[in-house]
Amino acid sequence: MAANQNHEFTECSVPAAAMDQYLAQRQHMIDKEHSLRHDHAFRQRASPLAKRAARIVQNVRERELKTIWKHETRNDIFGGMSFSRARDTIHQTTLWKIVQRLPKGSLLHAHFEAMVDMPWLVDEAFKYPGLAIFSDKPLVDEHARASAFIEFQYVPDLASEVHHQLFEADYVPGSYVPLRQAARDFPGGDAAFKAYLLSRITITDEESTEYHSGIDDVWQKFASIFPVLNGIVFYEPIFRTMLRRTLEHLLLDGIQYIDLRIAFLFKWTRQSGEPGHVEDLIRTFQDVLESFQAAPEGRKLWGGRIIWTTLRSMPPAAIEASMKQCMALKKKYPAVIAGFDLVGQEGLGHTLLHHLPQLLWFRAACDGQGLDLPFFFHAGEVLGDGDAHDLNVVDAVLLGTKRIGHGYSLHKHPETMRRVRERGICVEVCPISNETLRLNASIMGHPLPAMLAHGVPTVLANDDPGVLGHGVTGSSHDFYQVIQAFQNVGLEGLGDIAETSVWFSAFHDGQGGPEAIGYEQGSPDGVRRRCVEDWRRQWEEFCSWVVAEYGEEWENTNQ
Repeated sequence: MAANQNHEFTECSVPAAAMDQYLAQRQHMIDKEHSLRHDHAFRQRASPLAKRAARIVQNVRERELKTIWKHETRNDIFGGMSFSRARDTIHQTTLWKIVQRLPKGSLLHAHFEAMVDMPWLVDEAFKYPGLAIFSDKPLVDEHARASAFIEFQYVPDLASEVHHQLFEADYVPGSYVPLRQAARDFPGGDAAFKAYLLSRITITDEESTEYHSGIDDVWQKFASIFPVLNGIVFYEPIFRTMLRRTLEHLLLDGIQYIDLRIAFLFKWTRQSGEPGHVEDLIRTFQDVLESFQAAPEGRKLWGGRIIWTTLRSMPPAAIEASMKQCMALKKKYPAVIAGFDLVGQEGLGHTLLHHLPQLLWFRAACDGQGLDLPFFFHAGEVLGDGDAHDLNVVDAVLLGTKRIGHGYSLHKHPETMRRVRERGICVEVCPISNETLRLNASIMGHPLPAMLAHGVPTVLANDDPGVLGHGVTGSSHDFYQVIQAFQNVGLEGLGDIAETSVWFSAFHDGQGGPEAIGYEQGSPDGVRRRCVEDWRRQWEEFCSWVVAEYGEEWENTNQ
């Protein structure tokens, strides 16, 4: 920038040469910072077409920040506002249409139980007459309905109607009531009952913005959702339909591979209503995945695997039992089970250090038996600075985690962040989840830019989209939030994030062994490099589409 541009000179102003010298030093420092960013190499090798598309998208972003995300257009709107309140406006933007089309690579942080749009899941549950509901108390008023422990179970021999009503004072806690009867008996009828169920299995827009309530309150609601979902989700016919729907919708959103976390704490119910085993889930997952990939609509899917999870809040003996079960099933289904993780509210659950004896035993036992079961730890999903839970990010790295789930507090640990960068450990960032669960009130306060600026391999993920109010299964909302919020990201930054997700997917080579995770890993003709090349081809096609669709209107616009 020359000294005579955008500056107001007064009688105390310095000579232009001094200004030029300062501005040159300033630009040198900015260029140096940009060279340290994780997306620097991606930008350097970007094709002329991709750079042109990036300029167009930047113009779209800048114009919409001034014309849509401004107080002048509405009194309650601004750039970086909470996702739940911005969602409907997002869907009206040109930037949203572009982000939807972007090839997003792999989804590396998602919990199966919370993947689909919940209204669809509720409607699906009503298709099965044997599905029943029970409660630990009569649901006689709003307080009881909000606080009760409710659960679903498929009960094949249950009468279509029972004499006790869930919403009367004489209801016997724990008694099964057919789901359809419960809906019929509910005050307000079927529609009101479905609305009630949705309030129990989602974080509502109001709950997501009650910042005065704090993290523990929203997590209490969040944790209460999964026991309600389990009886529906892990009934075999619904599981099959839900998994296929998840895969279909991920492909529609530009996602071609998924590492899907499942908490192995459920009761599997076979189609007949008989109790099953967790192995039934793994077989069913494999069957649905293979049949979908063989179908015309699923041929673009690269694959999917399961990350075995259990609750960090469980006692050591229970953690050990889960580990042994995971290892046993890994031997039978090596291509399905990708790794191991501990989940649940990090700020209240046991730390990784608490479970250190079990984690070290697991690592040694897997190595001794030749089992490829790496850790993919949730870590740093907290606000603390130096407390025991914040230090989970340190232990995750020392324990050899291949990726870090969330890593929200990682930027507070310079040595740990350096090791993450140098060892090529990828951070799975879930911006909307972090906002909804009150780590930050706005995307503008998220630490993602610090990670990108320090060269940390980073991907975007949707975590629990069905529960957290996305309304869709894909991750376009998270991608949109990031490009809309952060000037330094841009289209090329999103491209780098998407390509990184392919490099860090837990691919299986299809020949009895895993593929090493990370940049430039895998054999030259292995699945990872084939998928990277496939993604790069789609990226260029996408950039070509951006130029063709929006170039005439947006390429030379004055911002």
